[in-house]
This record gives sequence, C-alpha cells and structure tokens, in this order.
Amino acid sequence: MIDSISVGIIAAFVAIGAIGFIAGFIKGTFKSITDLLFLGLNVLISVLVATYIAKNIATIENVTEYFPTIAPNLGLDQATIDQVNGYLTSPELNATAVSLLLALVSVIVLPIAFIGVFVAFGVVFIIPKIIVNKLIMPSTKGIGLRLGGGLIGALVKVAAVAILIMPIVGYVNYASETLDMLKNDDTQIEGLTQAEEIVDEVKDTPVFRAVHSVGGRALFDALTTITVDDVKISLRHETKTAIDIYKESGNFVGVPLDEYGDTQIESIERIEDIIQDADFVPAFISHALSFVAQEWNKGNAVFGLEKPVIGTELQAALDNTLIVLADTTPASFKDDLCTVAEIAKCAIDDGLLKAAVSEDGDILYVLENTDVISDILVELHRNERTRPILPAITDGAVNYLYSIYDEVNGTTTEKHHMIDISGLNEAVVRNEGKIISNVIIELDTFLESIEEHMDGATLDLIQYGDFASLGRAFNGIKQSYLFCDTFEFILRTVLESKGCAKLGILDEEFIQNAIRHDSDMEMMLVARQKVALLVLSMYKGEELDYDDAIEALLMNITTADADSVKSILTEENLKSIGVKGEHVHTISGLLTSMVDTIKDETTSIPDEDLAKEAESAVKIIPAVDSALDNSAKDKNVFVSSDDKETTSQMTASEFVSTTLESNLVSSMIVTATKDENGNEVDDPYNVREHLSENDLSELENALGEEYAEAEEGDEDKKEKLDAIAHIFGVDVSKFQ
Repeated sequence: MIDSISVGIIAAFVAIGAIGFIAGFIKGTFKSITDLLFLGLNVLISVLVATYIAKNIATIENVTEYFPTIAPNLGLDQATIDQVNGYLTSPELNATAVSLLLALVSVIVLPIAFIGVFVAFGVVFIIPKIIVNKLIMPSTKGIGLRLGGGLIGALVKVAAVAILIMPIVGYVNYASETLDMLKNDDTQIEGLTQAEEIVDEVKDTPVFRAVHSVGGRALFDALTTITVDDVKISLRHETKTAIDIYKESGNFVGVPLDEYGDTQIESIERIEDIIQDADFVPAFISHALSFVAQEWNKGNAVFGLEKPVIGTELQAALDNTLIVLADTTPASFKDDLCTVAEIAKCAIDDGLLKAAVSEDGDILYVLENTDVISDILVELHRNERTRPILPAITDGAVNYLYSIYDEVNGTTTEKHHMIDISGLNEAVVRNEGKIISNVIIELDTFLESIEEHMDGATLDLIQYGDFASLGRAFNGIKQSYLFCDTFEFILRTVLESKGCAKLGILDEEFIQNAIRHDSDMEMMLVARQKVALLVLSMYKGEELDYDDAIEALLMNITTADADSVKSILTEENLKSIGVKGEHVHTISGLLTSMVDTIKDETTSIPDEDLAKEAESAVKIIPAVDSALDNSAKDKNVFVSSDDKETTSQMTASEFVSTTLESNLVSSMIVTATKDENGNEVDDPYNVREHLSENDLSELENALGEEYAEAEEGDEDKKEKLDAIAHIFGVDVSKFQ
C-alpha cells in the first residue's frame, strides 16, 4: 500500500511540475520570477503570521479546553487532568513559567498553522502577482526565455507543494526520531512497535525523503523553535531532554533506596549533563521555584498551600532555603542542581543513604570510615547560593538534639545559632566535616556505654561510662568553627543530663576552667570519673582497682584543673553521690588534700613513681577512713599484738613508714594540717576520737622510732612526722 501511495505521490509531483512548466513557458522567464519571489515572500510572511496565530491559539483558555480531550491519549487519569487544569487556571501561577509552557505548546501547533496561512496567502497573492507582471515585468520573447520560464514555473509549483506538505514530513520524521529515542529504553511501551513500523514506512518513501533533505527539516525546525524571555525552545531538543530524563528515571523508580549504587551515580551524572544542555526545563522550573519561594516568603499561599511548617528546629533551614530559591534563575538552577546531584552521589557512594534507610544500616560505621560529612559540606560551600543555608542546617540539627533532651528531661532549652562558615576556605570546611563526624561517633560511644546503667547504681554508671569519649567529643566541639561559639551552651546542656549529673561534675568552676584554660576535656572528665569512682568504691567497699583509680587521677589532674576537680570533693557534693555520715568529712579532707598536693608545683612526682605513689595512697586513705567505723573504740584501727579486731590491715609502723616513703601522701597530710593562711587545722580528718588507747600507743611508738632515726637537720622528715602526729592527736613533744 505504501508503495502504491509513493507511486501516486511521485506521479502527482510530476504532473504538478509539468503544469508548472507549461504555465511558466507561457509566462516566460520574467513573470515566472515574479511567482518565485512571491513564493519566497509567502514563506516568510507565513512563518511570521503562523507564529502569531500559534501563540494566540496556545492560550490558557484553549489549553484548558482541549487538554481534557488530548490527555486521556497520554495515559492521564481524570484526577490528574483536573489538577493540571486547576494549576493552569490559577491566578497565582507565575507569568513567566506560564509563557514558557504555552510557548512549548505553540511550537507543537505552529507547523499546522503555517499550512493554513501559506495556502491563504497563496490565494491572496494572486492579484498582486498579476499587477506586478502587468506593470513591471516585461513581455517574454524568444524560445530561450520561454524555456527558462518553464523551468522556473516547474520549480515554483513543485516547491510550493513541497512546502505545503513540509509540516507533515516534519511531524513524521519528528515522530520517527522520538520513537528511535524511546525504543532504546528497556521498558516496553504499548503500541510502540506498531507505531514505529508505520512511521518508518511513511518516512522512507522517496518523496518524504526528498522533501526532508532539501530543506524540509530546516524549515520544520525553524517553525518548531521559538524564543521567549531569552529562552530558546526547540520541539526536538525539549523532546530529547524529556526522553533522556525519562530514561534515566528508570534507574531510580522502583529501585529500593538501599540498593542505589554505581548505576544510580552514573545516571545522576548523565542527568547533570542533560540539564546543563537544556534550556526550557531549567527556565520553567527556576521561574516556578522562584515564584513559589517569593510568595511563601511574603506569607501568601500558593495553589492553596501555605508555607510548610517543619518544626522550630529545622524551620530556619527551610526559611533560608526559600530566600535562596526566591532568586533562582535558569543559570543558578543548573548550579544548584549540580550541588544537589553531587551531594546525592556522595551519599550513595559513601553508603550514607543505604545506612540511613536500611534496618541494619550503620551510619556510625559510614561516618567513621568515609568523609561523607566533609564531602557534603564542601559541596554546599562551593556553591555561593547554598552557603547561607549551612548555619541554618547545623542550627536545626543541634537544636533538634536539644529538643530530644528537653523532652526526656522536661526542660526548656534556649536555642542557639551556629556561626556562618561561608567565609572559610574549602580546607577548613572539609576539616569541619571530619570534626563533626568524630564528635557524633564519640558521643554515640559515650551514650552506648551508659545506656544499660541509666537507671542502675551510681557506681555502675560512673564505672562503665566512657567519659573519655565524651571528653574527646567536647575537644572536637572546641576545635570546630561551627560549634565553638556554643561550646559553653553544649557543655552545660550535656552535663545536666542524667548520666553526667550523677558524676557530680556540673559546677561553675569546672565549666569556666574548660572554657578559659583550653583544658583537655578528655583528661578533665576522666579525672572526675576516677575521683568519683574512688570515693564511692571506698565508701561502698566495692572491690575495685584502687591503684588504677588513683594512678589515673594522678596522671590526669593538672594545675589548671585541680581546683575544678576539688569541687567534686566538697562534703555537700559527696553526700549527693552517696557518701554519708562522718565519712563525708574524712574523705573530702583526704582527697582535697591530695588534689592540693598535686596542684602544688613544688611537689614533684616523676612519671616512673606514679604507680608507687598510687599504691601508697591506696593503703593510707582507706586506713584513715576505716577509723570512722570504730566509733565505740571497741576495735583497733591498726593491727597490734593484743589480737583485738581491727578496722584496717596496717600496723601503726607500716602506716607511718608508708606515709613517709610517699612524697604524695606525706605532702598531702602536711597540707591538710594547715589552712590557706598557714594556721594549724585541728583534727582535719575527724579521726582522733575513733582511735583506741592501743592505737595511740602504737602510733606514739612508731613515730618515736622515726624521730630517733631522723638525721640531724632533716627538717622535711620532722615536718612530716609532726603532721602525722597532729592529725591523730599524738603528743610527740618528748621526741622532738
């Protein structure tokens, strides 16, 4: 059938050419040239008039009237048709976006309008051609001019018919190219094969190929290309853009998020290239986004939708984003899309997306083993438009955590704002990402360590809490540009939490030391953990490693932190963590003296002696504290030859010699016997009334032996012996 049609069309063209030749032969060369000129003029005017008509046909009224008739053929249901029509007729719709959309419609109908206009002007130009031939063109004489007229006449008639069927040829070839692009897709479209066969048969006919190749395509492309608001809209190009995006969408739709990988990353890269090469899509979306953002920023509803409210914590991030989107242009939209695409690629490639959506996903593992946070921050920072959003995002994230804290603790936490990092260089921004990742990891480690002990014994919480990780998290926050201004706020907020409150570390001096002295937070928290652990373990009689506790205390306390650590040793604070009765006064005095001794720069404890000093302190401190259990004096504190039950495991001689051998313990006792002004403090550890007569006698003998062995001029040893005698109320004047 197609072959028969081809033969018929060719015969028709031959007949038309013959008719044109005869008419041209009769008219001659000059009058035939008139026909040729008017043909060219007709084409030019028809393009202009058809463009005007197409624009007037492609109005909101016409589109909304005929769209319901066309839409079902595109597979759209009635609800979608009604929604689209509602948007199109909305007075709120952005004018530029509408003009772009209508321009796209107009280029579709413009070739059809061209046919009607071309025929109409062909009729209209009959009289002007006659007038020109009569008044201007000379008569033709000679066979040569007759033959020339015949050839021109044949050309004019064939060209006129070719131009007339050009839109049909253009539509057929456009359909063929579109089907070629679609058929490369793995997804089968119903009816595609049959349509392709029909179109290919038509476009492969000689006449169609001829019209297409001798200018038909160029004229069709010209008719289906229009510029609106400096945006060039081409039917072929926009169709290719739409199909290319449609193809790439197949790599995302229906694929579980946790299965996104290299295929999706490659697809995102191709979409970036597609959008960068497009004109209509970026222009339309950018104007639509800009309009919606502007209206929402003014407090107006768009299509009946109010600006979203996403919670106080993240609202600022949305507001800042809308401010940025309000100034969206086609060029900036492309840049913004690339930023979003790069972030998406980072999230997929580094495994963050999979970890976030999978039931067994481990976000912490991703943060610990990739630079995903740094990569995302850098991408946001590279785009000047998205830089202002950074502080709002971090604000939202941090304040969201605070809102959880408030919900758990029944508090109302003041919201804080992060600083703007838009002025920082890329290297610093990348480092910010690493700090944030490390802080999250360390905080999670701490929270996991106390999770099982939150409602348990205080001692368990303090013993198993990984306060070193918490300290490292604080150190990271102090180093961060984003968080440094809120370090004190974050510090206070976290230290008020249940886990840290039981540690007894929330005091003003601790916080001020952490802020002013640039102290190592890991060291400070570990020191406090060890102090609390030591105090509670001694009082409760838990079998813990005292050596480790005291050694860690000695290694972690520095001059800058000593006063801060002492605040946990006040009698009031010791009561709050479980120490009761007379033990409060004694333990407070003992450990305060120890810290004061450590703080005293004249008391030097070499690193190699720390273990030995810790061992001595472990022996002496429990021995002194045990005296409080002998309130009725029915026992001895020190082991003696009278076989009486004792509260400690040391003899008086061992106590005195151990104290003298330990630089820390002896200095600690000397410190305890004097107040800040150098005046003697009576019974600093509150133990005198708990000593038996045998204890006093044993102590007096032990001290006497040490006094006797003291070398002449050894004032340091004598000072220490005097201090030991003073705290127990032993009169050793006869030995001095």
